[in-house]
Amino acid sequence: MFDDPPKIIPASIFGNDEQRCWYFEWYMEREHLFEVNGDELARVKELFEFVPVIVDLTETAQFERPMFKLGHNIIFDYKQ
Repeated sequence: MFDDPPKIIPASIFGNDEQRCWYFEWYMEREHLFEVNGDELARVKELFEFVPVIVDLTETAQFERPMFKLGHNIIFDYKQ
C-alpha cells in the first residue's frame, strides 16, 4: 500500500543525473512478510529479479537486457 503516488526523480542513485527513475514509497500491513534470514526484502527482491521491462517508451535508461536486475536498474531500501 502507499500513501503518495510514485514520482519521477533524477537517477543519481544509479550514477547518472541525466537520467530519470521512478521512486515509490510503500508499506506493508503485515511485518516480516517478505523476510528471509533477516533480510526484510528478500522475497520482494526475488519477485522483481529478471522481470521483463517494456522498452522504447519514454524511459531515459538504456538497458543491456530488457529486464530488472537488482543493483543495476532497480533498488530496494527498507525503512522501519
